[in-house]
Amino acid sequence: MAAGSYQVDVVLDAKAQIGEGPVYEEETNELLWVDIPGKTINFLNLKDFSNRRLQFTKTVGAVIPCKTGSNLIAVLGQSVCMVDRTTGDVKELCSVQREKETTRFNDSKCDKSGRLWCGTMAMETAPGVLEEKQGNLYSFDGIGGLHHHVSEVTISNGLEWSLDNTTMYYIDSIPCEVYSFKYDELTGQISDKKVIIDYSTDKALGLPDGMCRDSEGKLWIASYNGGCVTRWDPNTGERMMQIPLPARRITSCCFGGSDYSTLYVTSASSGASPEELSQYPLSGALFAIRGLPVNGLPSNKFDNSKINI
Repeated sequence: MAAGSYQVDVVLDAKAQIGEGPVYEEETNELLWVDIPGKTINFLNLKDFSNRRLQFTKTVGAVIPCKTGSNLIAVLGQSVCMVDRTTGDVKELCSVQREKETTRFNDSKCDKSGRLWCGTMAMETAPGVLEEKQGNLYSFDGIGGLHHHVSEVTISNGLEWSLDNTTMYYIDSIPCEVYSFKYDELTGQISDKKVIIDYSTDKALGLPDGMCRDSEGKLWIASYNGGCVTRWDPNTGERMMQIPLPARRITSCCFGGSDYSTLYVTSASSGASPEELSQYPLSGALFAIRGLPVNGLPSNKFDNSKINI
């Protein structure tokens, strides 16, 4: 299912435990990404490929630039926080402390209005071992606390929206399903949940993890334990393209670069056996896929205008 000529390059052999949540920041020409159990926010300079790191005491599920100023919105442990990108100073904005202590935030993304969508999951007791249906999906608009949307989620993962902003796409990794919801951009409400892609029909794909959207409205999905990224038509469920990568545990992806023509991909090494690490020594690296037949779009930023800090 590969189409055209593309090139896969290693941009950073990070040896990340669970590299996740890449987002390209045009103003700085940096790729922001996190290592969840490594508890770091990273800033990869795409000119000289130097990587700056902020260390925290809690797991880091995701990081997103704000619309104004230089602060970042991030999910740390059970909290949504504002982070100073220079010092790493943290201000908690809200939390899910009413959930079990073994719950943490995972993948998060902003919609066009700058509303943060963030999901939770149970912490793993061993690689791949966790309580099922412990997670939830929330949104946060900067006013009050979290707004709850979806219950009984196992591993809350990829989020994205259709080009016309009438549909939201969402991944729960363990059922191997990608869902669509009717989406009201004004109110932030979702409804009419449907399964649009069932990853379990091809076991070689592994689990659907993070995802992003291209300029044609198609979805690019990272295949955890599948060693690839895949491109899908969300309207038909057709798999349009599949690109193998030199790591098995592919976690997420985003488009970046000045013209958003490069697909940046994160991966993980956590839980890999010595045999797997020997076969895939680039586990935990960040990759760049160039020469694709389509470009991406800028990521949405968090609307911090309602937050006074």
